[in-house]
Amino acid sequence: MVDGWMIHASKSASTNGDYHMSHTTSLLLIGSDARLKYLLPYGTEDSVAVDRIRDFLRRDRRASEANS
Repeated sequence: MVDGWMIHASKSASTNGDYHMSHTTSLLLIGSDARLKYLLPYGTEDSVAVDRIRDFLRRDRRASEANS
């Protein structure tokens, strides 16, 4: 799922035999059409994130209903 979504994930070994992950911390909101609709960067203010998510859900539901 990483390829083509502008996200990064890599695993690196630690000195104790465990591992560390380096990864994108942004939240990607993917529509029912499998397309990226919003990218919320890490640290986005809670109220802004909630507004964007609500807007995303509203728009995506309408788009999905229009295509059914």
